[in-house]
Amino acid sequence: GPGCTITRDAAILLGKFNTLVLWCASDGMSVHNVSTSCTYDIKNAKRQVQLIERDRFKLWNSLLDERGCKHKYSENYKELLLLEAAFMKQQYSVLAREHGVQWNGRIPRIRDMAEDDTLNKAITMCNMALYGIATSIIYGLGFLPHFGIVHGRGSTPLAYDISDVFKCKTTIPCAMNHVKNNAAIDRKRLMDELCERCETIPSQMVDLLNRLFLRT
Repeated sequence: GPGCTITRDAAILLGKFNTLVLWCASDGMSVHNVSTSCTYDIKNAKRQVQLIERDRFKLWNSLLDERGCKHKYSENYKELLLLEAAFMKQQYSVLAREHGVQWNGRIPRIRDMAEDDTLNKAITMCNMALYGIATSIIYGLGFLPHFGIVHGRGSTPLAYDISDVFKCKTTIPCAMNHVKNNAAIDRKRLMDELCERCETIPSQMVDLLNRLFLRT
């Protein structure tokens, strides 16, 4: 995090033992950069690439199953996109009713959140933190966050894929609860609330990645 420095000898030692180094924000949830040893084992990355290239639709359907989306197996790209969109639209509406907040639809503007309503801002902030957690887990297991199953754009599409499985029980209810109880977004309080909800998420992400790529 901010203020941390390491010596040349420390860097050599980290490389010698294949240690992953992450540069994080002060909240410890946002990953800015990553460094790995030149001899880092890439067997999991190879497995990931092979399975995505060979069984992308199978993995995509598995992700939908993990999210609780009841559907028939499909290998139609547009059909799966529409299915996922309809499922999330329903989930947003259900969660908004449960938390007693007004929901006008999801229109994220990561680069210009000033245009978003308060609830969309809170959801985007929480999602970005969740992406940071997912990115750390993905790198830690030796997978490639920039090679996704569903998502293909952005710097960490696999992190988006994995995070989507957990949003309905972490970031979305957290943001809705925060907006319901606060007139304005208090970032520190929002992140503290999210941390409580995400206490077991890292281990669940590890299990999910193992199910997708190592037990297939």
